[in-house]
Amino acid sequence: MACSIEIDPLESDLFVAAQIFGHKEYGLEALPADRLSACASELRAAGRIPVIIDGGANVGYSALYFASQFPDALVVALEPDATSFDALLRNCAGNSQIVARHAALWSHGDGVRLQATENGSWAHFVSTDGDLTPSVTLHSLFEDNPAWSPLVIKLDIEGGEKAVLAASPGVFQTAMCIMIEPHDFKFRGEACLTPLFRALADRPMDTLISGENLILLDPKLTRQGTPLRA
Repeated sequence: MACSIEIDPLESDLFVAAQIFGHKEYGLEALPADRLSACASELRAAGRIPVIIDGGANVGYSALYFASQFPDALVVALEPDATSFDALLRNCAGNSQIVARHAALWSHGDGVRLQATENGSWAHFVSTDGDLTPSVTLHSLFEDNPAWSPLVIKLDIEGGEKAVLAASPGVFQTAMCIMIEPHDFKFRGEACLTPLFRALADRPMDTLISGENLILLDPKLTRQGTPLRA
């Protein structure tokens, strides 16, 4: 479905839109994309709700992209920056497939403080300074919604991935697809993805690189000739 989007020329919007809609950095090849869509359909048929978690949804471009690619999935778009969240609401208005929430994914639900950077709202990170922003854990989202099943977990949360991964390993152990932008280049020595590698130590996953993102796929989505079962 075609839609119009807002682009703020003074923010990172144009660059992010080019990454998502132009370079399709969250796009998958035909086989895994088709199988992921089939998995979503099977979950719906079984009375479940296939969910795509868009952690760090910014102004909503990624949520719109996921919704267009996987029409059977519910996209839960989480964005902690208030200005970006307002733009997300406007960009996704009228799309019933997208649920927007003003919150940071984190290791607890007590709220966090965001530190602004000179790179704009897309690069805010959790700090000890700044105004208190709502936060939520990944596992609590699924505990509070028992019919939800994790289909895709996407994280672009400026180094917060380490706290989120450590707090909710079970969600990553069951999601069919995981998309993460690593931030070890910004937080040297923090080993941000160590909790992910630990959580998936006994689970075979195909690993791909797309732009700035690390994409992990269940082999059921990629192996030739393998029938899909959700």
